[in-house]
Amino acid sequence: MMTRPRGKIDQLARECGVEILPCHKARRGRTYKVTHARRTLQRMLRQHGAGHVRLTLRCIVDSSRANASQLHDDTIGAVSDVLAENPEIADMDGLLDAFETLSLAKIRRAQTRAFRTARRHRIAAILADRLLGRGK
Repeated sequence: MMTRPRGKIDQLARECGVEILPCHKARRGRTYKVTHARRTLQRMLRQHGAGHVRLTLRCIVDSSRANASQLHDDTIGAVSDVLAENPEIADMDGLLDAFETLSLAKIRRAQTRAFRTARRHRIAAILADRLLGRGK
């Protein structure tokens, strides 16, 4: 059951096959293409525009089913940061193929156990290195 649309961000998310749940609603086992990150997506829309939101969501949900379950606010923000700050990655041929080789869950899990600094920024740094071919 889809939640009631709340504007432009809901429309963009639906175009990408993503459902935005209100924070008070549990996922109840659903993790594939479902997020609670409305504020993160709205901030991205204001700062970077609709095309950037689409590209960010597509990089996550269209790359692999495993990545499509990683629609956490810090992961979405990290992918957004990498695309916004590195135009060579955003314009890269085969961007979705490059994301298929990444496990967003493994990257996030490793950073969850790591330092107490902002997880979003650590995830973004790892993604940028891997997408630019500097990391493993």
